[in-house]
Order: sequence, then C-alpha cells, then structure tokens
Amino acid sequence: VNDQIDVEFTVEDEFSGSIGGSLGYGAYGLVLGLNYNENNAFGTGRAIGIGINDSTWQRSYSFSYGEPYFNIDGVSRGYSAYFRESDYGQFNIASYTSDSFGAGIQFGLPISDIERIGLNLNYDNTTIDTGSTPASQILAFTESEGSKFEVFKTQFIWSRVTLNRGLFPTAGQSQSFALQVAVPGSSLTYSKPNFNYTDNTLFTSKKSTSQDNLSTSGYKIKTAGVSVGTIFEQYENLFFSPELDLTIEDLETNSTASNFFKKQKGSYKDFYFNYGLTYDTRNSSYNPTGGNVSRFEQKLPVLSSENEIENTFVFSTYKALNSEENMVGKFSFFFKAVNSLDGSDVRISKRSTIPYSRLRGFEKGKVGPKDGEEFIGGNYAAAVNLSSNLPGILSTCLLYTSPSP
Repeated sequence: VNDQIDVEFTVEDEFSGSIGGSLGYGAYGLVLGLNYNENNAFGTGRAIGIGINDSTWQRSYSFSYGEPYFNIDGVSRGYSAYFRESDYGQFNIASYTSDSFGAGIQFGLPISDIERIGLNLNYDNTTIDTGSTPASQILAFTESEGSKFEVFKTQFIWSRVTLNRGLFPTAGQSQSFALQVAVPGSSLTYSKPNFNYTDNTLFTSKKSTSQDNLSTSGYKIKTAGVSVGTIFEQYENLFFSPELDLTIEDLETNSTASNFFKKQKGSYKDFYFNYGLTYDTRNSSYNPTGGNVSRFEQKLPVLSSENEIENTFVFSTYKALNSEENMVGKFSFFFKAVNSLDGSDVRISKRSTIPYSRLRGFEKGKVGPKDGEEFIGGNYAAAVNLSSNLPGILSTCLLYTSPSP
C-alpha cells in the first residue's frame, strides 16, 4: 500500500525591511532622521542597517551588516561603522565639541537552545575641542587625559532567554551579562561590567608619561603605571571608591640640576591603596541648583620607596540666586596635603599644586614654591572659590579666589 504523498508548499517571504524618517522642531532647532533596516537582504538572511541623523547640535552616520549564520555551527558575524559630530554647547549641556568615528566586528555563538555567547571588537577615535570658555570639569579632564583618544574595546556577552515569545512575552526569563574592557594600547583604559543593570562599576587605567626638563632645569621624569578599582553607592547618597595603584617612576638628572632634584635622582616603585568617600545631596549631577557634594580621598602606601600619604578634601555647595534667570551661585573649598612618613622631602611628582580649574588667569603650573626658576609645588595646597553663571554674558564668572600654596 502506498502511504506516501507529495506535498507542495508555496512560500512567500514576509516583509523583512523597514524605512523610517523623522522630522521635528524644538527648543534646540530642527531634527532630521532617516533610517533603513533590512533583515533579509537579497533573500540571503543577512541584515543591513543604515542611519543618518542631523540636528542643530549633532550629526551622525551609521552602517551595520550582519550574517546570522556565518558557518554551519550557527556562528553569527557582523560589522559596524559610525561617524558622529557633536556640539554640546548648542544642546545647552556644556561649551565643548567632539568628533568621533569608529568601527567594529561582532561574533555570536549559540551554546544551547536558550544560551548564547558573543564577542565584540571595536575601535573608537574621539577628539574634544574645549572652546574658549569650557566648564571646569571638562577642562580638568582634558588637562589630565588629553583631547584626542583612541580606544580599542573588547566586549564579552552571555545571554540566556526562556521567554515564551519575543514580542509581549507572558512567561519565562531573560538574563544577560556583559563585560566591556578597553585593552592596553588605548588612550584610556577601563572596564565596565554590567549584570542586569547593577550600579557597581569596575574600572582600570594605565598611564605612561614623560616630563623632560633636562635642557631647562636639569631633570627628566618618566612614569608608567596601572590601577584597578571600583565605585558603588554604599548607603543613600554615600559612594565608596577603593583602588589599587602600581606605579614605576624614573627621575634622571644632569649636572645643571639643583641639589633638590639631585637628591631625588633614582628609580621608584610604589604600590598604593587609594580610596574615596563622596556624599552627594545635589538635586542634579548636571547644572545643580541646590545641595552639596563632599569628597574625601586618601592614598596610602602598601609598598613604596618613599611612603608618602596624600589626603584631599573637596566641598561644593550650590544655591539658586535668581530662578527666572537660572542664576546659580557656587561655593567650593579645596584642600590637599602630602607628607612622608619619615619627614623627608616629598618627591617632585607627588607634591601638591593648585588645580588649574581652581585658579584661572595664571599660567598652568606656574604658582607656588620654586626651586630656582622651577615651580615644584609644596606639601599643602588650598583654594576657595565663589562663582556664578551670568546668563547672556558669560557662562561662568569667577568672583573670588584665594589660593594657599
């Protein structure tokens, strides 16, 4: 008995692509957007995405390409690239601009019917222009880290999905873990793990600097180091940030160096435990109009050539002066002390100076005690600042500064 039959199917592809556009006008001007997404390009199952967005304060272009079945094992592979120009002064965030571009490659591998792992490799290049009147936070960051950054990022992803359907599920769970690391060779090095959007952040950094003053003051300092730490909210508004820091430093002198620098000639290895406590009651982290923020930092030697202890305290309070004009007054106090355990001179690279953001109008690094013509800092530094924004005139006006080197 022939119990087999032939079944013929007629298959019609569903719509797999979309084109979207946006047009808007608001407080920050005209906003235009155009996006194209295709999940089955040319009937191959490959995905293509193109995005173009333009506004008064930002212009961006993006492209993505993905192969869901790159090989017979179900490995997926994708590529992406982007370019972005941002003028945050136009968006009323801060008076600076940034240009960014980058590219990446993404891989995914199913390890079970409900679990998947992924590896993303990305390159980002960002340039910051602080403009003529930058905010103190922006100025302090660029002075410390520079204005151009190349970052090579690696991201590891694990996901587990047991939802009964992808759209509007009624049962099941979705879990994911992602670890993003900026690898050595980047201008900035850090890592940012995130498990179900917890608030604990792990960060790492590296540094390699050289200060060559052999021709002017007879000394040269080369420094290299790495650190790892974390920051989290221990109690309401109270944040704790412990860190381990390893630094190797070499101080070279010639015959023209003063006795102060010649006595410090040599190589140094320092392993420090650093921590910070921050109590923040501001009503907003950006442009606050009320509240206070206090921070205490301490650097303690674990294994060190010189055993210096550094203490820093910063306090700032904000108060609205005129709500109609959005005028806000700010009072800030800064104090820093560095002392060696045996009473010897503190190394030149660890001495206290007034941050440039707290002492405008002076040449950077040209305030405080001197050795000959060289400014060498001191054991203590303090500054008091009173400031207020003046709408329509200047974004920030420094009213009074009293430094104590």
